[in-house]
Amino acid sequence: QLAEVCSAAHELDGAVDATLTTGSLNRRDRGALYISRCAAAIKEACGLPVQVQFEPPDDLAVLDEVQRAGVDAVGVHVETFDADVLARVAPGKAQTGIEGYFRTWRRAVEVFGAGRVTTYVILGMGERPELIEDGCRRAIELGVYPFVVPLRPVPGTLLEHTPPPNADYVAGMYRTVSAMLTD
Repeated sequence: QLAEVCSAAHELDGAVDATLTTGSLNRRDRGALYISRCAAAIKEACGLPVQVQFEPPDDLAVLDEVQRAGVDAVGVHVETFDADVLARVAPGKAQTGIEGYFRTWRRAVEVFGAGRVTTYVILGMGERPELIEDGCRRAIELGVYPFVVPLRPVPGTLLEHTPPPNADYVAGMYRTVSAMLTD
């Protein structure tokens, strides 16, 4: 049945890859091992490249296991490089700490290669711009690709009444991070 779903996604929708994400309180692997087994099943069924997304595991050897399962790339999303904002909007992620993300990314790049490790950085949550720039620079230097995106408040969430960031701020940050990526 999985082969049929993969084939339909490819043939009918033009899917060229799959992305799987998880959330887990299991600190050892953060659900990475389970989601990697799912990725292996997808690859076996239809051969699509697969990225999996999870939080930094306590045991970085998990990254090797994820790679052995056939996963092509990983996403480990910090959301912001401003520790104060992270503590407010994602206290679970804040427990890992910004440096915990860098430690995970460093090992993930060793395992998967530069450009095969990504993170999302959300603008407009009250962050200090210099921390975003410095964090993106460090991540890029490691070989991590930061997807910088503006906050789009969702009704019923913690930030539902937060206005989206100013377009000039977002454009300026895009220019800055784009220049870093170009370099």
